[in-house]
Amino acid sequence: GDDISLIDLTFLPHMQRVGVLTHYRGFKVPDECVLLKAWLQLMGRRPSVMEGSASLDVLIENWRKYAENTSTGTTAEDMRVA
Repeated sequence: GDDISLIDLTFLPHMQRVGVLTHYRGFKVPDECVLLKAWLQLMGRRPSVMEGSASLDVLIENWRKYAENTSTGTTAEDMRVA
């Protein structure tokens, strides 16, 4: 619908990172996920989303050390141990 919901706002940040997975790991949303792709496009055109979201280039750079397994933060170190 035209109204944005709490579910949209909760799910969107995770789905915005798909571009990072595509960049570093070649992952793509399957073609069969037509409604998901349409939702992503619709959300991406919302002015509030455009104003409040980091660009794909920023996300890619922010996740670079995790993708390359070179991050030295405690969270990254904990993930390597697990």
